[in-house]
Amino acid sequence: MLGTGGAEKRAADLGLDPGPPLDELFSIPPPPKLSGHTPTIWCGMALGPWLALLVRHRFRVSSRHWGRALLATLTAPFNSLAGGITLAVHGWRLRRVGVREPLFIVGHWRSGTTLLHELLALDRRHAWPDGYACFWPSHAFRTRPVLRRALGGGAPKRRPMDDMDFDLGLPQEDEFALMLLGLASPYESMAFPRSLPNDDSIDPARLEPRARRRYERVMRRFLASVLLGQKQRRLLLKSPIHMARLEFLSRLFPDLKVIHIVRDPRAVLPSMLRMSGTLGHALQLDHRRPPRPVEGLFANHARLFEMFEATRGLVPADRLVEIRYEDLVRDPVAVVADLYRRLDLGDFAPLAAILARRVAEGHFRLPTLPPLDAAQAAAIERWTGAVMRRYGYG
Repeated sequence: MLGTGGAEKRAADLGLDPGPPLDELFSIPPPPKLSGHTPTIWCGMALGPWLALLVRHRFRVSSRHWGRALLATLTAPFNSLAGGITLAVHGWRLRRVGVREPLFIVGHWRSGTTLLHELLALDRRHAWPDGYACFWPSHAFRTRPVLRRALGGGAPKRRPMDDMDFDLGLPQEDEFALMLLGLASPYESMAFPRSLPNDDSIDPARLEPRARRRYERVMRRFLASVLLGQKQRRLLLKSPIHMARLEFLSRLFPDLKVIHIVRDPRAVLPSMLRMSGTLGHALQLDHRRPPRPVEGLFANHARLFEMFEATRGLVPADRLVEIRYEDLVRDPVAVVADLYRRLDLGDFAPLAAILARRVAEGHFRLPTLPPLDAAQAAAIERWTGAVMRRYGYG
């Protein structure tokens, strides 16, 4: 998700012996057979951001994905028009919405961020962006009924990377919205996998002042659209990439609260490889993969934790809580209750009753590690040893 490549440099930076080539030890599963003419999230972009995306990547759209690009081009003017009308009519209301004490869920991909997001979203005191807001961010807060009728049963019912239930009305990751609004994002590599993002696209704090101010303005406006009509609720957001943005986020929202969820890297990295072979194929516009993609995913894991550790001290200790995925699924009531107590999130009793029912219905299953041979396990431990030791997986 951060792009791929540069594993040798990352190994050198971390003082690691990279060991046997990772792309010889692991493989990315072959992608599922999907039509290159299937609508994708790029159909939620307005015309300006869509053309800017194509220009940045020199229009390198593979012929097999011309249909996807054509659909995005045809829908872009509608998004521009709907977004412009929405802003003209409701802009004054958006400017009056304040974001107070937002709650950010962060953690590496495949670490349980989605599960935790959906659990905390059950608390009616939280407001969160759903799939409509994140995939049509410039206007969905006004056009959601139209989008729902237009899509009908056309939206997928399962997530392509893990076959979990998918519904556009469920909580969704705000990074998609930020990217589709034209802000710098490493998620562009999902469309153009061979284009490696730089640190400016990962961390807005590194942008030059004018671009950073635009990022802040557009992000605030999107979050205000999520809160519109729900001003008394706490904003609940989740995005793995926000792990690397604590400097930027803590300046933008000095009263923010952060939950960091971690999971055993021996489960995370194999799951990332599976996701790369499915989600990437479902969204890409250029079919070509970068060289040594497995090494790139390992390097990204190291880089994300490195950036998190460098900036976590900017969030006051009483506003940052860390939990393990394994503990969450083993005893969700106790773990979430502890989160509410430590972060002062209010009365936990209403949510406790809901979680208890879900436990009784068997919604939580204890995780098991995927089968790894000795060389694979050793490679993961070599690359993620510091993370494993810090969080008790060593």
